[in-house]
Amino acid sequence: MGKQMIHLEPEQKTALQQRARERGSSMAAEIRNAVDQYLSAATTEELAALDELAKSAQRELQRMSRRLDDANAKLGRVLAPTSSQSSMGS
Repeated sequence: MGKQMIHLEPEQKTALQQRARERGSSMAAEIRNAVDQYLSAATTEELAALDELAKSAQRELQRMSRRLDDANAKLGRVLAPTSSQSSMGS
């Protein structure tokens, strides 16, 4: 593990010291954890790709919903004469 020098604002240093104390950790460990989280976050390109996938999925869901609505309407038209004949026979 190599050593690196970083510059923190006084408030950052104080907050980091407090967090490390609360967690029974060291400032170095907290900084390493923060760097790990930063590096594992999605990139701008990955977020854009996810956004496109979400938009595509939304369009497909809307198309499927319209098809289901059409199928339900057709089923209603087909069954309507049957239900009216049943009520006449009662």
